[in-house]
Amino acid sequence: MAEIKVAMISSTVRDLKKALEFALEALAVRRELFGDQHPETLAVVVDVVSIYCDSARVHSGFQLLDEYLKKIPKNHSHYEWLKKKNRDFHSRYFLPGFRQPPKRRR
Repeated sequence: MAEIKVAMISSTVRDLKKALEFALEALAVRRELFGDQHPETLAVVVDVVSIYCDSARVHSGFQLLDEYLKKIPKNHSHYEWLKKKNRDFHSRYFLPGFRQPPKRRR
């Protein structure tokens, strides 16, 4: 838990490179300890995505979020929460009238 707190403090003082480094380390630890579907791992994923987006690496952030949305089953207790976070990030980082990510055909 200490790694993610350090990462968020670093992100607050705008040292995004260091914040991303700590957050990715925290994610690796959570994945190893708890696995990909644990709520703590998912919370750290959202923190990592936030840091990616704040450091102008939006594409990397959305790739990570999409990866985790595919990993967890739709009946997982945090699936809807993660989808909501995905919508929140899209509304914050993609503005109407600008180039948007392609929509998937069904």
